[in-house]
Amino acid sequence: MEQIRAFIAVELPPNAREVLRGIIEDLQVIAPEGVRWVKPEGVHLSLKFLGNIEVECICAIAQVISRCATLVAPFELSLGELGAFPDLKAPRAVWLGLAGALDGLLDLQRGLEDEIENLGYTRQLRSFNPHLTLGRVRETMPSIQRRGIGENLAEVLINMELELPIKEISLFQSDLKPSGAMYTRLFSASLGLLKE
Repeated sequence: MEQIRAFIAVELPPNAREVLRGIIEDLQVIAPEGVRWVKPEGVHLSLKFLGNIEVECICAIAQVISRCATLVAPFELSLGELGAFPDLKAPRAVWLGLAGALDGLLDLQRGLEDEIENLGYTRQLRSFNPHLTLGRVRETMPSIQRRGIGENLAEVLINMELELPIKEISLFQSDLKPSGAMYTRLFSASLGLLKE
């Protein structure tokens, strides 16, 4: 059976990608080596990573996305603080946190997690941390250099004002290429179509 690598996410509007382009360019000056920065057009707000799914499951997943989307009204987020996984002392992934109407986002993500689990997909064990991944530190980076990158990033303040209206969620296919991941939108659903 044919499989694809897939995830559910919020696609960012073009103006947000341009703001992130500027942030990433500034961060490249701070950490010019050892971090593979994400292309701004590939930055997205992940809600649920599905991994490898069978192509014939796309329809059922799309129905779940539609159901969950209708239950949450559109909301707005803004940029938060810079951070890293697992932390800035030993960064492996560099991210930008989100602020604003996080209740709507958390409701949406919880609903997706519950419904997707009902389809037989594994529930995410870690608590959901809303963020935009900006870069990944190379695995071969020595720990002392990794720590130095984290110390430099800890000094950075993101002063960009950016409103992120969240109006729809999408199912994406992810193709891993040597030049980086390529994302293809397979399905989208608008938020808040059911009014109570």
